[in-house]
Amino acid sequence: MNDSSELTHMLTWATIPPIKALAYFSRQYPRHPVTAQYAVRVLSSFPPDVILFYIPQLVQAVRHDSMGYVTEFIKSACKKSQLLAHQVIWNMKTNMYLDEEAQQQDPVMYEPLENIMTNIINSLSGPAKLFYEREFDFFNKITAISGEIRPYPKGPQRKQACLDALSQIKVQPGCYLPSNPEAVVLDIDYKSGTPMQSAAKAPYLARFKVRHCGIHEMENKVMSIAKNDKEDGKEENMGKEYWQAAIFKVGDDVRQDMLALQVIELFQNIFKQVGLDLFLFPYRVVATAPGCGVIECVPNAKTRNSGSPGGNLGFEPDIKLTDEMVMIMGGKMEAQPFRWFMELCVQAFLAVRSV
Repeated sequence: MNDSSELTHMLTWATIPPIKALAYFSRQYPRHPVTAQYAVRVLSSFPPDVILFYIPQLVQAVRHDSMGYVTEFIKSACKKSQLLAHQVIWNMKTNMYLDEEAQQQDPVMYEPLENIMTNIINSLSGPAKLFYEREFDFFNKITAISGEIRPYPKGPQRKQACLDALSQIKVQPGCYLPSNPEAVVLDIDYKSGTPMQSAAKAPYLARFKVRHCGIHEMENKVMSIAKNDKEDGKEENMGKEYWQAAIFKVGDDVRQDMLALQVIELFQNIFKQVGLDLFLFPYRVVATAPGCGVIECVPNAKTRNSGSPGGNLGFEPDIKLTDEMVMIMGGKMEAQPFRWFMELCVQAFLAVRSV
């Protein structure tokens, strides 16, 4: 990049995908006010539900935001969407520190993230402030159970401690799970509290009854609830009700999980664009504080490692293809279904490589 007059034409360029716009705030490109203005214009053209997907990259872009364009965009976007503001706050809390115990501040990120987060919270008022306080109070209590049961030994004592702690949580109107901002929490399965198989840490699983609303409907509904402190009774735009299981962790960094699932969802979108009929289920993972996070469970799925997550599955270097999978595809490598499987794998990798 240079300061030639032709560079100003960039401000009239067509819109590009959000991830490419965010790249202009990385070390990949020299810092320049024109490229920064173009990137912000592109990001501002997308609705909040699109920006939600790129929050990890948006927060990391602050690291190279010497001119302040990213900071101002985040502040502006969070004023337009409370759900976006919540997700940004959770992600910033996570990235202010280098360790899981929140003892080592990130020398580059801590101060700017703290300032942005403080600005977002202080700008809240009325129903928006009530919504924020209610949501964060509810979820903090849910997450804290992991820390409360940690001193108990594995087995019946930890299980009972989990159930006792969960029984104290009351569902507040208009709250949602951070991993599922499209659905309002209606109820808790108080018998579902189950500690996972981890000795040093104490992640646990619980189930919640939720009603799908969608991002826009959810935002309007919870703001109304926050204002009136009760359900409005209007269900014409509400979706189906279902049970959502999730795992809550304290003392465990889930940011790598977030990135991996984000990549899988990108792959899913690519396969849809090129017309490849391949099934992926990118469940959601959200880091909410240093060493804290929530992991959605895939419905009706069990680990092959005889019970809860956390065991050593012995990942192979290339691809994990079990005997059972081969049996389903004909039982031998020469079978027609298996050859079709290999062809789809090649097509999938070529589709991903071309993007």
